[in-house]
Amino acid sequence: MSKRCGKQGLYPRCVIRHEWGDIFLPSGYWYKIAARRLRIADSNFPENVKYSLTLHSPDGKRVLGYDNAHPIVGCKFDEPFDHVHKGARIVKYPYKGAMQLMTDFFRDIDVILDLRREYEHEI
Repeated sequence: MSKRCGKQGLYPRCVIRHEWGDIFLPSGYWYKIAARRLRIADSNFPENVKYSLTLHSPDGKRVLGYDNAHPIVGCKFDEPFDHVHKGARIVKYPYKGAMQLMTDFFRDIDVILDLRREYEHEI
């Protein structure tokens, strides 16, 4: 790896902005992943990256979302903004790096889609 694209924290320096288009799953659900590097790290964005990973139902409703776009109720303003939207609930997310974030996101997608398949006959 060249020095220009060396590592800084858990993200390559050369990754400034990344956005995948909508990824559609056979179930009709779809997800989107976006991340962009901030110029300066602070207590809200210690990795100096803003991210958003979302799963949507076939009708477009967000079912799951991992992001750090805003503070959550009950947290101090100088804490990291990392959190998870699970339906209407918002809970703090203990960010441990990009790989763990992706692992947790796709694990939750599997759980949601497995539950959907399990109860599909009742809908």
